[in-house]
Amino acid sequence: MKDKIRSWLHLALQTLQGTFSLQGRSARSEVIGWFVLVTLLNAVLLAIASLLLSGAALAWTQFAIPAATTLPALALFVRRMHDIGLRGWWSLPLVIVGFKNLALDAISQTAGWGLRGNIEAVTRYLDWALLPAFAFAYLLVLVAPGTSGGNRFGPNPRLASTDAAPPTSPPTSPPSAVTGT
Repeated sequence: MKDKIRSWLHLALQTLQGTFSLQGRSARSEVIGWFVLVTLLNAVLLAIASLLLSGAALAWTQFAIPAATTLPALALFVRRMHDIGLRGWWSLPLVIVGFKNLALDAISQTAGWGLRGNIEAVTRYLDWALLPAFAFAYLLVLVAPGTSGGNRFGPNPRLASTDAAPPTSPPTSPPSAVTGT
């Protein structure tokens, strides 16, 4: 169990290290690990915040926690598209929806729900227009297998992680013909 937790934490740290990197590739396991860890972290932090804070402080905390995880997720989406063999632009629907939701959350924090409601009344058609592209990109990120071997964006991340691992036992040599051992 400890190895599983350590492995998930390693994947999440790998994503955080690549926050500002749109280069290279990310495997499905990194995406799933990131989503699981961020979901659990959001739940715990928001539960603690709701016990300790109220009013505007709680509202800003509820905005800040998801906002802090958006940039690493967007870079991860680009690297995941690279793993599939596609340009990062294929993640654009995810970026648009992510930033639109963050902007609406910021508006509701600063100007209130009334203004947000008015803006959403206009942009709801954009949501419906983007839904097919968003769903397609989201499914690609979560389900599509990466290209086997290297591609134009870098080496296979699944092979790179196993190549870097040290051997678990020293190599054994075949029995010697001279000594018979």
